[in-house]
Amino acid sequence: MTVQRRPTAERVMKTEYRFLLFRAVEIHRICEAAATPDRQEGANLSE
Repeated sequence: MTVQRRPTAERVMKTEYRFLLFRAVEIHRICEAAATPDRQEGANLSE
């Protein structure tokens, strides 16, 4: 008979922290990509 170990609170918190960190980085990348146009449109003020 195998004994199933319950996840400790520390292990659960580490897993949640990793997931939240992954999501934060993913959201940051999406926002960065959305805010940076790959081509310029409209007037260029430096000209």
